Amino acid sequence: EDPEDAGFKQSVAEVIARRLDEEKDIEQRRRNLILYRVPEEGSEKSEDRVRADKLFFTTLCCEALGVEITDADLVKLFRLGQKVEGRERPLLVSLKDEEKKMEIMKNLAKLKTAEDRFKITSIAPDLTPKQRSEKKKLLEEAKSKYVDDPEQENFRFLVVGQQSRMRVIRVKRRE
Repeated sequence: EDPEDAGFKQSVAEVIARRLDEEKDIEQRRRNLILYRVPEEGSEKSEDRVRADKLFFTTLCCEALGVEITDADLVKLFRLGQKVEGRERPLLVSLKDEEKKMEIMKNLAKLKTAEDRFKITSIAPDLTPKQRSEKKKLLEEAKSKYVDDPEQENFRFLVVGQQSRMRVIRVKRRE
């Protein structure tokens, strides 16, 4: 067998393996949400912190978003990263089914009119590192197109759409 041919087969196999790993990672994250700026319980016991996080999430969904969440809907719920004094870690929530996640995502606009303790919380889908870098690249490309535009500071850019069909929109800032 030609060594060049063997090298080509090897690189194709690596590309396929990486793509399969990415697909598997996307599938595992499909039902996950990440919540930012969720107040963190100061208790030393992890059970108390988990209970407080679960209560906050179910209350936020029920009262602010109008989505009924029970313990049966939750697969896992935990904080990401090391605990640092004075900083709230993101909260990863894994739901039993994707429909609940989509229902929550569809109702996110209701957070703007929610009570103050929920208003500061933001919710995002759990993206793979590759998806995050693609999203960041899309935003940078969009911003670079308007760099010389004097109206630029009146707008902000948002990435919208599902992971495979992401696009950037330009939104006028509120006064």
